[in-house]
Amino acid sequence: MRRTAIFALAFALLLCAGCGQEGAEPTPVPSMEPSAAPEQTGPAVEIPDEPYSYLTNEYEWFTLGDAYAAAMEPYETWHEYKYDEGTTLLIAPKETLADVSFYTMDMDEEGVFIPGEVFCTLDELTPEEPMVLSIQFYGSMTTYGMSFTAADGTQHNLMITMGGRGADEACPYNASEY
Repeated sequence: MRRTAIFALAFALLLCAGCGQEGAEPTPVPSMEPSAAPEQTGPAVEIPDEPYSYLTNEYEWFTLGDAYAAAMEPYETWHEYKYDEGTTLLIAPKETLADVSFYTMDMDEEGVFIPGEVFCTLDELTPEEPMVLSIQFYGSMTTYGMSFTAADGTQHNLMITMGGRGADEACPYNASEY
């Protein structure tokens, strides 16, 4: 028993060996305030050679589909964000979009989707520099959100989901206003 107590004391001293030393960095305390989401992640989004689907969905403000090598050829640069391994979406604006945010969607007690964690923000998304977004659809209920201000100044909030149709029948991704 005495040997265990001595070992525990020695271990505790080892853990505290760096405490109070000059130049030691204090452990940061997490902020309770929400922080702005980063514009990019560290790891680059891998652009696949072939898409899950060659089909796209056209919206008033952008085209939504898979990002893949041939689809990226018209662009010299693009924004990218890797939230999770899985689907690699290409959001190609038809006009300049401002104050763009991507976020998770949560479901409230009444079964209504509401905005969750913001994981990417951009000041501007242009037709010359689209967005490549790596996300994961875990099933038919997985939903992400996108908000932006269109060129006419109108604010839009969209839910991005994966539809139930085959990749050769229709674009598997949908965006709808909420």
